[in-house]
Amino acid sequence: MTGSLKDQGNELFKQGDYLKAAAVYTKAIKEAPSAVLYSNRSAALLKLNKVAKALADAEECVKLDPAFHKGYMRMALALESQQRLEEAVDCYRKAMQADNNNSEYAARAKALSKALGKKVQIEKAQSRRSPAETAALAFAESKLAYAAELAKEQGRSFAPELFFLQGRSSSGGGSSSSSSSSQDDSDEVAVRAEHAFAAPEVLAQFVQEMRSKAEELHATAVLLIAPKAAVQFPQTWRSAGWPFGQHDGVFVQLHASLKQATDSNSSSSSGPDQQAQDAAAGGRSSEGVLRKLWFIKFRENKPPVEPQEVSQEFELLPPLLQ
Repeated sequence: MTGSLKDQGNELFKQGDYLKAAAVYTKAIKEAPSAVLYSNRSAALLKLNKVAKALADAEECVKLDPAFHKGYMRMALALESQQRLEEAVDCYRKAMQADNNNSEYAARAKALSKALGKKVQIEKAQSRRSPAETAALAFAESKLAYAAELAKEQGRSFAPELFFLQGRSSSGGGSSSSSSSSQDDSDEVAVRAEHAFAAPEVLAQFVQEMRSKAEELHATAVLLIAPKAAVQFPQTWRSAGWPFGQHDGVFVQLHASLKQATDSNSSSSSGPDQQAQDAAAGGRSSEGVLRKLWFIKFRENKPPVEPQEVSQEFELLPPLLQ
């Protein structure tokens, strides 16, 4: 009876009916629990995104049969889904020990080890972030969410906007001679840039005005949100290497000053080589400026894709912070 239930579960799994497969494996386990049945149910549960239950079944599998390589593989997959990469690598290595002829385990362990190394590097870089960098990236994240919502609701039919993150010593911003400004909460000022990208001379004047405004506001960061359709100049996406072809979308460009953080950390224990590596990883220049650029690609009859970071060579605006 148990054998037939196992076969039924396997057939349902092959058909993609993972919920029924898990139910049939459960019946079989109640009749005669085995490592194979727990392994199979773990696979079905993982397909259903029930990761914690899948992990519990995989752990029970290896308890029943410590030499069963698939049990360790199921554990690794579940742990990987939980971003517990170091534990997942260890499980793949145990699977390799139980089945030396399986090259897939070795490949997965190698790939995860590499991903784990990158994760550690990122976490170290994040732990070394200055307050100024942390604030600038939080500012960018909020505006990326805002840009994505604009793209979803209005498509290409909204005007470019420039956002300034004010420094603490700012006494508030006045209005630009060519743009209307509005105070956003207590730390941000938004400036419409409806015609800023109409022609080179118009953009040059806008840049000059916005540099003055940034100085007036003691701005620590400036962020642009601009639909590609609203940009007549500069059409940076025509340059070689643009990754999105003719797709429409929205540019989000960040410039943030990190000079205070750079000065205060100049006596830190990290040497110039390490500082250069951190700067490259975070989009920082050696002058203490954080520069990042994202593009939100539109899709036909579908929501826009998540913002994707692109090379700074496609920036629409020159630096506005002095």
